[in-house]
Amino acid sequence: MTYLIVVLMYAINPTAGEPFYIFTQPSFTSFQDCNKYVQSYNQFIYRKAGEAYKYKLTPKEIYCVDKELIPELLKPQGTSI
Repeated sequence: MTYLIVVLMYAINPTAGEPFYIFTQPSFTSFQDCNKYVQSYNQFIYRKAGEAYKYKLTPKEIYCVDKELIPELLKPQGTSI
């Protein structure tokens, strides 16, 4: 498996879904290695995600996600009635 870092951002309009930022580099071959990197470099990760949104959105949480699951994150979210 390959793991990527995904940063969930605070949403301005929560009904539109929560925006996120995906780091394509670095990638990791284990969840433990990804988690260790996140623990060591979380401030850098938060800053880079904030920069990506020109600081208009604030980073909320950092996740290590299996690369195979990324397409699911990119699918438009359904709406509930």
